Order: sequence, then structure tokens, then C-alpha cells
Amino acid sequence: PTLASGAKRKNVIVCWDFDFSLINGNSDYFVQDKLYDGDDKYTKEIAPAMKAEAAKQGTTVFTDFQDLYGWPKVFKDFNLNAQSFARLVSDIPVFEENVQIVKGIDRQASSNLDGVNQCRVQQYIISNANEVLIDNILKKHKLYGTVFKDDQIFTNPGWYDATSGVLRCQRYHNVELGDGQLANAHTCDICDANLCKGKVLKEEVMCRHNRLFNYDNVVIYVGDGGNDLCPVRSLKAGDYAFVRKFKECSGLEAKIEADGGSLKCNVLKWKDGKELLQNFQKVLPELQF
Repeated sequence: PTLASGAKRKNVIVCWDFDFSLINGNSDYFVQDKLYDGDDKYTKEIAPAMKAEAAKQGTTVFTDFQDLYGWPKVFKDFNLNAQSFARLVSDIPVFEENVQIVKGIDRQASSNLDGVNQCRVQQYIISNANEVLIDNILKKHKLYGTVFKDDQIFTNPGWYDATSGVLRCQRYHNVELGDGQLANAHTCDICDANLCKGKVLKEEVMCRHNRLFNYDNVVIYVGDGGNDLCPVRSLKAGDYAFVRKFKECSGLEAKIEADGGSLKCNVLKWKDGKELLQNFQKVLPELQF
């Protein structure tokens, strides 16, 4: 169907958290748990001990910990390089329905400007992971540079050290410049120091979609973690939070329950790719997934 003269188009902005949302695992720990004898030994034993030691040295922000302790250890212990690490991390599980969803959104986005479709759509990733992790995993599923381009991904910078070959990472926000000075600062009381998802959503995503005289914006935020409450609490009536639920109420689901019903947006829950796809089909019947 075509639009009536002067009618506004529906403009859908889909924002994905990455770990346990777009993918089904923790990209920061996946390789370690795979290599250190399995059974989450790294997550449950090695990493907590390293974090305690790092905290004594003044390193408490997770991105800083990974850069100074986490990545150097696993790369040294298993003689990793960019190629071997990429092969390992890209094996992290992803629900096949999630790939189906992002490809369906991308197909719709390719006709955003055709003058016919009543529903425009664009999607973004807002993540506490880092560029290298996201790059390798998206490439494995043929999503990087096609479904998700660089300007659709907001995460911590990541790179391989030119001398040692070890994976490095840096904060996205609150970048330390020395002498107590911070670049790109945020003061959010929910998000980690390295990245405020609400700040990204407001200042870097929504500013691209401010033509409210032409479009009615609808935001869909897909998340699972406690810090996803920050962007979710900024959503308005008519927006949606697709909240992942686990066997035990935790993360974003627990934060929302503790928040006492103060959210303005609609909340739909999902436990796997099948349920997430059903949520998208319910909210966006215009799209062919």
C-alpha cells in the first residue's frame, strides 16, 4: 500500500545489545572458557582471582581489565594470534532466528527510500564488547559490512598490538587522558564507566532520526543485561523493550521488576531465537522475516 498525501511514515529504530542478545554467549569470555579446560573454569575461577589482583593495582573497569590482564593472559598462555583468535571467537553460538531477523530488517532497510513502503527501518548494535569481537563474529555469519556497517556499530575500540599481536581494547566513553582528565565522559549511575548505552542511543543514534515532521519514530531495544536498563528507561510509550529471560530472573529482567513499573515503553520477553522472532513478527507485521 502507498501512503496518503501528507501521511507520516513509521520509522523503526532497532537497537541490539550484542552478548546474549544478538549472539547467545559472552564474547569477552567465550574463547577463555573454551581453552581453559571448559566448564566455565575461567569465568568462575581464573577471572575472579585476576580481577581481585587487578583491583589491588587500581584497575576496576572491565574494559581496562581485559586490556591489561585478560587478553594478554589468554594470548600468552595459548600462543594466540589474530587468525587463531578469530577462528575461536567466531564459533560463539547465535540463534539462527536472530540471523533471520537482522537479515529481514536489512532487506526492508534497502527499500527505505523507494517512496512506497510505509515502514522505514534501521538497526544498530550498542555493546560493551569491542570492535574485534563483533567484527569476527559478524563476518562468520556474513553480516559485517552488509547487514551491519561500521556506522551502525557502537562499541569499545579494539585492535591487535603491532608488536605483541595481543588483542587490545579501550573505553568508548570516559577515555583516560592522564592527569585525571577524561574524554567523551559520561556520568550514568547504571552503565559501566567504559560505555553508557543511553548516551549512545540519545546522542549518536536518535539524532539521526529527528525528522519528526516526516516520520513517527518507534524504537525497539533488544537486551539482557542490567546496564540495558539505561537506554530502556529512556524509551517512550509506543516503543518496545525485548527483554531476554533466563531460568533465574536476572539482568535486565530483574532490573525492570525492581524498577516498580516506571517504564513507559512496552515490554516483551523472550528466551530464545524462536520467541524473539515471534516478538518481531507481532510488532512489525509489515516486515517479511
